[in-house]
Amino acid sequence: MEHEIRLWLRRSGWIALTTIIALGACTDPADPCYRDGPAMGMPAFDVLGSLRNAGAEVEDLGERLESTLMATAATELAVNGHTVLWYEYCTSSVASNDVRRFSRDATTFDGTVLTWSATPHIYLLAQVVLIYEGDDAELLALLEMVVGAPWAEGAGTLP
Repeated sequence: MEHEIRLWLRRSGWIALTTIIALGACTDPADPCYRDGPAMGMPAFDVLGSLRNAGAEVEDLGERLESTLMATAATELAVNGHTVLWYEYCTSSVASNDVRRFSRDATTFDGTVLTWSATPHIYLLAQVVLIYEGDDAELLALLEMVVGAPWAEGAGTLP
């Protein structure tokens, strides 16, 4: 049996080894993507590329913000000089599950009342969630053109 396994590995080469390593990396039950299966949907770089192709200046500000609400950390972006939080998930269904935890008016998350510094706009496209707090008409039009209508948005409230 051991001889057969070695022979099979030799024949299959690196493909088999890579598959075994990759499968091992996808089996952590603590990972929010564990039960979700393989990644699907629009790759994140397509969203950023689409924003840039639409004329936006997009800069990664280098900040990774751990989230107490969302299942993944946020990356802080500057889109035309405005801060946009970028949440990239391994699959679209995990992203969708997180977004559905917001009320449609963005006043609550899993029933917990949220306080925003400005009007919140929460977008979902494939495995990407974008959150923009503000009212810049040009940026809102750009985000809607590229990502679609906000999944949730509401009136801004001050802390």
